Amino acid sequence: MSEFIMMGTMSAQSQVLPQFPLDNVKFSRTISALDSLRNFIQCCKCAESSTELFSLGQCEHRFCRNCAESNGGKPCPVCDMPAYATLAHIDKQLSSISQLCFQMSNILEGLPLLSEENKDNHLTLGDVQCTNTMQALNPSHADKCNNIELISSNNNKTSVHKSTLNNPTKEVKETKLVKKRGKHIKDGLTSCQTKKLSPQAAASSYNKLSSSFVGKLDESTSELDTSIDVTPNKSKNSGRRKSNLMKRNAKGETLLQVATIKANVETVKSLLEEGANPNVKDYAGWTPLHEAVNHGNSAIARLLIQHGASVNAPGLNNDTPLHDAVSNYHRDCIQLLVSAGANIWARNLQGQTPVDLAQSDELKQILLTSSSTISEKQSVHNASLVKETQKLCFTGTALSKDKQKLLEVVANFFNVKFVDNFTAEVTHLITGVNGEGRCPRTLKYLTAILGGKWVLKSEWLSSCLESQTFVAEDDFEIPGCSTHPDSKSAQKGRLNKYQQLPGLFDGCQFYFLGKFSHPSREELIGLVKLGGGAILTREPRLHNLDDYPYTIPYHAVETSTLADCSIFVLFDDSCPNPPYVEAQRMSYLPVSWLLDSIATFSLMDKTNYVKK
Repeated sequence: MSEFIMMGTMSAQSQVLPQFPLDNVKFSRTISALDSLRNFIQCCKCAESSTELFSLGQCEHRFCRNCAESNGGKPCPVCDMPAYATLAHIDKQLSSISQLCFQMSNILEGLPLLSEENKDNHLTLGDVQCTNTMQALNPSHADKCNNIELISSNNNKTSVHKSTLNNPTKEVKETKLVKKRGKHIKDGLTSCQTKKLSPQAAASSYNKLSSSFVGKLDESTSELDTSIDVTPNKSKNSGRRKSNLMKRNAKGETLLQVATIKANVETVKSLLEEGANPNVKDYAGWTPLHEAVNHGNSAIARLLIQHGASVNAPGLNNDTPLHDAVSNYHRDCIQLLVSAGANIWARNLQGQTPVDLAQSDELKQILLTSSSTISEKQSVHNASLVKETQKLCFTGTALSKDKQKLLEVVANFFNVKFVDNFTAEVTHLITGVNGEGRCPRTLKYLTAILGGKWVLKSEWLSSCLESQTFVAEDDFEIPGCSTHPDSKSAQKGRLNKYQQLPGLFDGCQFYFLGKFSHPSREELIGLVKLGGGAILTREPRLHNLDDYPYTIPYHAVETSTLADCSIFVLFDDSCPNPPYVEAQRMSYLPVSWLLDSIATFSLMDKTNYVKK
C-alpha cells in the first residue's frame, strides 16, 4: 500500500498540468470575497481598510494607526470601554490577514508585486514590535541625531531604554500596500481619453500646481500646501530617512519628541531641517510643542514654531501648549506662545482657559498684556497648516449621467482612483449644483465636510481635462448647499483638518430617541462619530446627569446657549409630540439641528430648534 501511495505521488508530481490563459479571467467572486473580508476587518471608527490594525488594549475593537493615535487614551469610541495609551498595541494576526488581502488583490488585478530587492523596504508585520526599545537608526542619520534613544516619558518622570548602535537590529520599514483599482471606461467617449497620462506625469502636473498654489481660505492665512503625492516611486535613501524620522516608541513618541524632551536643541534643529513633522502627536495626543513648553524650553519651542508648529493644537483633554505653559508657570514660553498667536481663551475639555489656569495675577497680566498686541488677523496668520500627503480619490454626488461619465473619464485620464461610495480615502467630492452654484445637502456632502475633503463643482473636471493637468481647486469649491448657500462649510472643514483641531462634535454626547427615516439612525451615528462625538446607549435623565463625564463642546461659542451643554438627545423632526427638557448640560433637539450644524460647520444655537 505504501509503495502504491509513493508511486501515485511521484506520478502526480511528474504530471504536467495544463496551462490556461488567465488574461481574460476576472475572478469576480474571489475579488468580492476579498472585499467582504476587508470590510469585516476594517477600522471600527473610520471604516478604512488598513494593513495595520491596533487594539486599545481592553476591548475587541480594532482601529487603524491614525484613529488609534488620535484616540489619545480616551475610552473606546465604539463601546466606551476605558483605554490607556500604554496598552495600545498592534494586532499582528489581523494586520497580517489584512496585508495578505491587499497582496491577493494585487495578484488578481495584475498589479506588480514587491521585488526581492525592495522587500526589506516594506512593512513586515512579523517584525513589528510595539516595545519601549529603540529600533536601529540609519547610519547616515545617526551622527546627526547624536545617538538618541527612543524613550518612554511622562511629564515628571522619564525612563530611558538604550540600545547599542554597534550591533543594530534589522530596520523595519512601514509602508502601506495600497490597492489601485482603476475604473474602466466604455468605448465611444471623448477622444482625449486615449491620451492617458502616466502616474509620473500626473504627479508632476499636480505637484507643480500645488507648489505654486497659495490657499485662499483667508487672505491673511499662511501658504497652504495641499500637494497630494501620486508618485509611487521614490528614492530608497529618501524613504529610509523619512522612516527613521517617523519611528515611534511604545508611547508613540518620534525622534523629534524624544529630542525635545531631552532638551537637545541641536538635534531638534537637525531633525526639523530634515523634514520631521513638528505637529506629530504621540498616542496620548501631545505634540513636540506641548513637550517643549511643558519642560520650559523656550529655545526649542521657538524652533518648532518657526518650522510650522501649531500654537493652538489641542492635546489630551484639548489642552493647548499655552495651557501647559501656564500650568507649569513658564513665563518665557507663555510670552512666546501668545506673541505667536496662541489663543488665551481656548477652552479645554473641562471648559478651562489658560487665563483660568493662571495661578497668580502676574501670569494673568502677562497673558492679557501680550495678547492685546496680537490682532485677530495675526492670530490667523500664525495658525499652522499641516501638509496633506494622500493619493487622489474621486467620488460624486447629485450628478447627471453626463457629469457622472465625465467624472469617470477624468479619473481614468489621470489614473486616479474612483469609487461609488464615500470612504475615508476620498479626497475630492464632485457634486452637481443648481443655477446659483449651490449643491443639494446630500449625505455625501455632509460626510465630506466633516472629513475635511474638497467639495467641487463638476466644472473643475472639464477644466482639468481641457488643460490636461490639475488646476487649482479654490475657484471651483462649493460655497454652500441649498439650505445654507454661503456657509463656506467645506472650506471650514478643510481648515479645521489642516490645523489638526478636534472634530465638530468633540466634547458632545448624543442619544438618538425614537425612529428616524432619512437619514437613518445608522447614518446619523456615522456622522456623529466622524465629527468626533460620543454615542450614548441609554437615554440620559435629569437625575443622573452627574453620571456622565463633564465635557465642553470644543466648537461651541463661549457666549452661546451651548457653551456648557454637552449632552444632546435627538429626535426625528416628524415627531408629533417632541419632548422638552430645560437643563444647562442637556438639550432635546430635532435631528435637523444636527444636519444644519454640519451644513454650516458650526454648532447652531439651540434657541430656534427648541419646541416648548
